[in-house]
Amino acid sequence: MNKRYYKPFLHLIWGLLFLVTIYTPAIAQETYTDADGNVYQTVTIGDRVWLTQNLKVKTFNNGDPIPFIKTDSAWAADSRDSSQPGYAIFRNDSTLIDTFGYLYNHFVITDSRGITADGWRVPTEDDWKALETFAGMPEADLDRNGWAGAAENVAGKLQSTSETHWDVNENATLTNETGFNWTGGSNRYAYGAFEGPASILRLSTIWSADEDESNSSNAWRRLVRFDRSDVRRHPVPKGTGMSIRLVKDANATSNEAEFDQPKEIKLDQNYPNPFNPSTNISFNLPQASDVTLTVYNMLGKKVAVLVNGQKSAGAHSVTFDASGLSSGVYMYRLQTNSVTITKMMTLLK
Repeated sequence: MNKRYYKPFLHLIWGLLFLVTIYTPAIAQETYTDADGNVYQTVTIGDRVWLTQNLKVKTFNNGDPIPFIKTDSAWAADSRDSSQPGYAIFRNDSTLIDTFGYLYNHFVITDSRGITADGWRVPTEDDWKALETFAGMPEADLDRNGWAGAAENVAGKLQSTSETHWDVNENATLTNETGFNWTGGSNRYAYGAFEGPASILRLSTIWSADEDESNSSNAWRRLVRFDRSDVRRHPVPKGTGMSIRLVKDANATSNEAEFDQPKEIKLDQNYPNPFNPSTNISFNLPQASDVTLTVYNMLGKKVAVLVNGQKSAGAHSVTFDASGLSSGVYMYRLQTNSVTITKMMTLLK
């Protein structure tokens, strides 16, 4: 190739690799089936697997029905005043179930009869914070009581881009690049009333399993809106009706013995990503190998060597500290005698 065209061509290749790696949503790797036989798609984000749809189960794990509470007065009496588990359909419109699922009070989550399969759970605050970190939420904002993450477009990275899920014409920042596929769905107040009809495409609230330590009558939730790029974390009464998502650890399995030994060389996506200033990079080896793990900038200049030598069979993880580097996209490359694997990561300062 003519030397005059070599560098622009190389930059084009790096740019294409960046677009494929950074902007392709995570791929669903398995499905989840609830006690009623409903099947949900999932996505792996960081070190956790999440449902990409809101829960619509009507049965506890022991076969008992979860009480359906229809009227405003019954919801106030049973959910708010008597702390009884219950679920609702937004504004009692059954055509919305497939798209948005049901609205549950928090007492469904804490009921001893359970609503999750083995290995799965309603997300805790740790789970939510891991998801927000992956989407770029600054560490200083994770324990907030209020809105945060607007500059990083945290909500946009989590929200579906479909017009059946959101009033998308009002928000050009929706990208769903994490694959979380957060949909609308609105909520029901603890005193029984629903939000207005238009709110089904304008806001969504999802429970955390953790209660507010300062007020045991409340539990934490996450809220996003159709017209904002930030996420709100704050406690609400446990009698509120909101959506539920489920999560599990990415390495959870019913037969872990099969996974004790890696079957192939694998390089994982760094976590968190984007990051500031450090991130973890993990890789698996089916047998002992000579390994180099190197970081390059987008011009192909080597900026760090993280591993250089023989590593034993099994899972390995190293920390990359980019304190001395500027914001941007970097490439990390794992090389052994038999394979070379390359991935991209983003440093945001």
